[in-house]
Amino acid sequence: MRRADVCNIPHPDKWFDVVLNINMVHVVEHPIQMLDELERVLADNGFLFVADIRRSWVGFLEREFLSALTVGEAERLLRESTIRKGVMTFSTLWWRYEG
Repeated sequence: MRRADVCNIPHPDKWFDVVLNINMVHVVEHPIQMLDELERVLADNGFLFVADIRRSWVGFLEREFLSALTVGEAERLLRESTIRKGVMTFSTLWWRYEG
């Protein structure tokens, strides 16, 4: 395993066939830059999976959910990034994006 900055991944363009990003969108300083970088390293026919916790009433019970994005905030970030077209789904606790 190799540790790297998710906003500056040390691999060439279109290097990966699959990119998974779990519970990072709400903790990185520049989430749009991260999403753009994920797109850069993903092959044209590659699979992208992004999932994160969703801000909701659960924040009253579990503090980490207070720093999470709302569904609307997550949708805005995805629109503003260069990430490929995909499908967003969500539940009470999570949102996810597959492209």
